[in-house]
Amino acid sequence: MIRGLVVLMLAAGGFPSLAVDSVSEAVGRLRERPPELVLADLLMPEGGGLHLLRAIRGAQQETPVVVLTAAGDPSLHDTALALGAKEVLLKPFTLTDLHEVVRRWVSRAPAWGNLAPAGGLLR
Repeated sequence: MIRGLVVLMLAAGGFPSLAVDSVSEAVGRLRERPPELVLADLLMPEGGGLHLLRAIRGAQQETPVVVLTAAGDPSLHDTALALGAKEVLLKPFTLTDLHEVVRRWVSRAPAWGNLAPAGGLLR
């Protein structure tokens, strides 16, 4: 549910995105065509955002990752950052918050080629 909302929020800012259903799908897409940014929820099928961060790090991908989470546990945030996340965005967040984070980590906006939300990839 949050994934669909994030996709709509990104579209409202002119940011095209591609949502995926699982960590394995995200890893496959990353191998095919690395996006400019990955938005990963800590709670995703097949291991969640931390598992995805480990996979990205293991593949030596340079794609920036922003973790979205409602988890207030600072140790989870620290782990995500230690695994290479550029930023942790706490839920609930506003449209403005999301757009600012995306602009911060994407080299060109809003006419880019590739992004990914909440278990997805930004085109």
